[in-house]
Amino acid sequence: MLFLRLAELLAARRPVIVMDLPDGYMAKHLPENCRFIPYDQPERLPDRCVVVFQSVPFWRIKHLERFPQGARILFWNLHPDNFNPRLISANPRTKGLRPFVPWINRLTFLRRRRLQQTCQLLADKQSLVFMDQENFASTRQLLGVNLQNRSLLPILTRPLDQPFHPDSPTRDRPVRLAWLGRLEGFKIPILLHTIRRLEAITDLRLELDILGDGADEAFISNSCADLRKLKIRMLGKVAHDELDERLSTYHLLFAMGTSALEGARLGLPTFCLDYSYESITKVYRYRLLHECVGYNVGEQITEAHYEPFSTLERRLGELIDRYAEESGLAHAYWRTHHAPEAVLEKFITAIDGAQCSFAEIASHGLGQRDFVTQWIDRFAKSSGGVNAGFQSR
Repeated sequence: MLFLRLAELLAARRPVIVMDLPDGYMAKHLPENCRFIPYDQPERLPDRCVVVFQSVPFWRIKHLERFPQGARILFWNLHPDNFNPRLISANPRTKGLRPFVPWINRLTFLRRRRLQQTCQLLADKQSLVFMDQENFASTRQLLGVNLQNRSLLPILTRPLDQPFHPDSPTRDRPVRLAWLGRLEGFKIPILLHTIRRLEAITDLRLELDILGDGADEAFISNSCADLRKLKIRMLGKVAHDELDERLSTYHLLFAMGTSALEGARLGLPTFCLDYSYESITKVYRYRLLHECVGYNVGEQITEAHYEPFSTLERRLGELIDRYAEESGLAHAYWRTHHAPEAVLEKFITAIDGAQCSFAEIASHGLGQRDFVTQWIDRFAKSSGGVNAGFQSR
């Protein structure tokens, strides 16, 4: 959706080509005035184009050697683990391998060095941008690189055709809350923690609808079976064209990533949640989206994200009491940083400044896998290595 929105906006000012699987989502929803080229035919691209990717090790790009050598590259880092060199992920399914992690991850030396070279070259050539400060800091820490040429390019959402004013809640009526997001992976610990924290609130009547589906949907439903005060409903996935209508029925939103921006776009006060791969046992400190810095729409939870005692009930009460003001702050944050018109000019500046070519990637050998990565890839293909916890990147 992010790339499609940008393609549609940019097509009014530049020639745009969308690359995807022939039956992929982007191919099926190709914007007007955009050309389409299947992902496995990169030789059809113009030699002087700029190709925009989500950041990924170059050896994971199919048919890398067939891209026009004069074409330039722009990598957009959209997840803190895009350049993670580790062989074993932090996924909870890898707990059985934890005792061996320090030893196994020592094998990442060559892989890590190649990713360091990749990031440094792209940064030096103004061909690497980060969606937020969290992605920038995580990449620098994971690889131990000193990226001086930091460039943040925030993500965008759909435009807002007409102003929307949410219905203000009151203390004498149920406050309608929503969670929006996938029900799997690193989003589950903070969702379960949020449900427990809302259940503990005594002086407000709260109703929480969970909008989304995923592999852990049944697990979440079972975890809510013993709730006594919090009214909760599992409503499943919401189609993009129905999202505004659905969100307009709520007072407050809990979300991370682009889902948080969807709420702020409508002026819905939104708690921007952070993520964890482990159960959250301490008291998480909730922040509104407009309180986040560096365009962050979700950070990995550390000690800095906890508070000595819960302030959630007080914060909810304050939101109810000054709802119109908080609604305005949420919408203003979106309009300033993540509305289409706010991001497009930054995006054009980024693609015009990108200088790294496919020829330079080839000359540095950055598309070649080290021998450990080659072995891991063979292992993953033969034995379902991703499920075993190995990252076949």
